Amino acid sequence: MKNDFVTYFCQYLDQISHEISSYVNEDEIWKSIGDTKNSAGNLTLHIIGNLNHFIGKALASTEYERNRDAEFTKVNIQRIELLEEIEHTKQLISKTLPHLNNLTDEYPEGYWHDSGSIHFQLLKLLSHLAYHAGQINYHRRGYTESQNN
Repeated sequence: MKNDFVTYFCQYLDQISHEISSYVNEDEIWKSIGDTKNSAGNLTLHIIGNLNHFIGKALASTEYERNRDAEFTKVNIQRIELLEEIEHTKQLISKTLPHLNNLTDEYPEGYWHDSGSIHFQLLKLLSHLAYHAGQINYHRRGYTESQNN
């Protein structure tokens, strides 16, 4: 089951890498579209921060210090840097999850408002990742379609 989590987390992160790579104009990564509040770049930073905090720091005891506000305010980070951070996050997940002792153990205290097993919290993280991956796809397609018209 741990390997299933690794597979799905990495598949969604690969999807986001593909989306970020598919923007024709790199500056569009940092623009919002229509009624959407966040750019694809900021959503990507948010995902990277979320996973590095809740998997890296909480489960792998990394020194990661999350700045959630910056995830939504930083702009114009180069595409290559975003892609490298996504890859780093994939490597973190691939190294961390297979070495967890038991997914039924309680998730470490102090990270969530609710309690639950590691398994339960990983499901929440995965659904959060899937939701934002869909938003990024919508955002990228919106720019692609506007250029084709």
